[in-house]
Amino acid sequence: MAEPARSAQGNSLCNAILSGLLLTVITFAAFSPLLGADFINFDDPIYVTENLRVQGGVTWELVRWAFSTTYFGFYYPLTWLSHALDCQLFGLWAGGHHLTSLLIHIANALLLFALFRKVTGAHWPSFFVAALFAVHPLHVESVAWISERKDVLSTFFLFLALLAYAGYARRPGLGRYLAVAAFFLLGLMAKSMIITAPFLMLLMDYWPLGRLRLLGDQERGQDVGGESEGASPRAVTRLWRLILEKIPLFMLSLVFVGVTFFAQKGLGAVGSPILFPLWTRLLNAVLSCAGYLAKMAVPVNMAIFYPYDLPSVTLIKTLPSALLIVLMTTLCWRLRFRRPYALAGWLWYLCALVPVIGILQVGSQSSADRYTYVASIGIFVAVTWAAASLSGDSLLGRILIPVGAGVLLVTCSGMAFAQAQTWHDSQSVFGHAVLVTRKNYLAHSLLGIALQEKGDLKGAVDNCQEAVRLAPGFSMAWGNLGNVFKEMGELKKSQACYYRVLKLDPTDIHAYTNLGLISELQGDLEGAEASYRKALKMAPLDDKIMVNLGRVLAQRGQAPEARARLTQATVLSPNFTRAWYYLGVLDGKEGAWTDAEKHLLRAVAVDPKAVGAQIKLAQALERSGKPVEAGRYYRSAFLLEPGNAEARDGMDRTGGGTAKGEIGPGINGEGSH
Repeated sequence: MAEPARSAQGNSLCNAILSGLLLTVITFAAFSPLLGADFINFDDPIYVTENLRVQGGVTWELVRWAFSTTYFGFYYPLTWLSHALDCQLFGLWAGGHHLTSLLIHIANALLLFALFRKVTGAHWPSFFVAALFAVHPLHVESVAWISERKDVLSTFFLFLALLAYAGYARRPGLGRYLAVAAFFLLGLMAKSMIITAPFLMLLMDYWPLGRLRLLGDQERGQDVGGESEGASPRAVTRLWRLILEKIPLFMLSLVFVGVTFFAQKGLGAVGSPILFPLWTRLLNAVLSCAGYLAKMAVPVNMAIFYPYDLPSVTLIKTLPSALLIVLMTTLCWRLRFRRPYALAGWLWYLCALVPVIGILQVGSQSSADRYTYVASIGIFVAVTWAAASLSGDSLLGRILIPVGAGVLLVTCSGMAFAQAQTWHDSQSVFGHAVLVTRKNYLAHSLLGIALQEKGDLKGAVDNCQEAVRLAPGFSMAWGNLGNVFKEMGELKKSQACYYRVLKLDPTDIHAYTNLGLISELQGDLEGAEASYRKALKMAPLDDKIMVNLGRVLAQRGQAPEARARLTQATVLSPNFTRAWYYLGVLDGKEGAWTDAEKHLLRAVAVDPKAVGAQIKLAQALERSGKPVEAGRYYRSAFLLEPGNAEARDGMDRTGGGTAKGEIGPGINGEGSH
């Protein structure tokens, strides 16, 4: 008897491994276009491309900052650490960052497969749920958007917590409970969206773990398909015991809810009650709940941003969605004994949506595809187990349902592949959003910036002007229009846009910073200093503003304060090239050539392709009586920028870094690091 049992276990393990490999392959294939994708200009600069702390890699300073900051309105230290680790491994190669997110997503699919296989013992339904989760087009956004690393990372720890909970539920013990709490805490430190995990565990208690029955006392022999008039005392006692068991987890959720709310409130991201009154938010929540179901069934016209269409958020237009939700809830409740997975899956969907449904409005989006990353699992479970229960009823069912499941997975994989291609860069992401949505002011604004970066200033200004036409109260659109005008040399128009930003939002730091830059371009150093000081007053630890202010102070002859500002910027961001560069320039202006050499060497070490820093370093070396070393940097700068006259003239003076027959090192030689 033992031999067949071992054989069955071996076959089961083999099936699990082969299924896991298949799951990995189809997921990787569906998302493979992301490996050639770039960063985008929405949030990615804040998280990675303009975040010098993160770009410095994982250091003790970064760890200290990550665990103490609510930068950008959230507390998620593990997310910051993951981005920093990517920068340490891949630098600013976007493909490496995308690869990390994809690998975490694959791990999530495998964990989901393992979770449902463990708690239900059903291999193929568990595989199908995991595969649908892995390749559903709605989930492309969470994986493709590098800034949404927090989505996939927090879900990774959520699934580990649920797996640990399944083990605890079968064999309760302090160690197993602490493992659940630890994984849950790690998930919260990646993104607080998983605060409803304790409720998901209660749903697992109901189905499939069988620790809870909502109504009817099956323990007294009632048939599973029957119903009773009310809850038995024993059932109520068991429910309260299971709730009390999770009190420490609920407490963790409450702590992170508070931290997130106050951080977002301080950032100004919590929607204005004037713009988004509670009644409107409630109606939009109902529309979104039904809308996500429609997109799960027919995943088309997906975009990175869906604007709030206030005229559509009315009671009359919301009634069909509300009716659908009521009908679904009623149906699942009536099936709670015969089809417990239906109620469990439906409540999982509703429960996981609660933190992001928009009742507590954060941001100006009406909905977001990424919000379905965890919530959709409930619907997938309900539909899959319902189909599995039908497949055994007839020969036709045993053929049609597996074939249909295969066709569905292939279709979803193809649609996910196509959707991933729209995430190639900022232009493709926001160009696609403009095509598939209406009145998308944010997409027009950011498409304008993407076109500006590619040199299409006509397209850029057209899209930015369309954005301010659609949303004249959207300050970011005016700021982006100001950026385009600045690029075009239309300084007066640019300045007017930034003043419009400040009229809408007097606390906009970027508007003050850009006004300072325009004042510099116009030769108004006094005005530039005033604007930078206002910006720095609101963001006293912003290294970029410090450098701008230090640069202007140096030009105005206020060297001591200029040096203090620039030095503070290098302390805050040791890898900030411009801080070291301007500090070296200030040293040279004062004739401190040794200090200038030291600071400019640091600038070049941080960015070996900084031509200006290499030329200034060469000049400092030349003044210090080191013509050979100076020539090497002149030569390196010239090879990086062949048309640079200063580099060419410096090479002529110094011999290009050659002496006594020595050959200069070139771009990758000693002089370029």
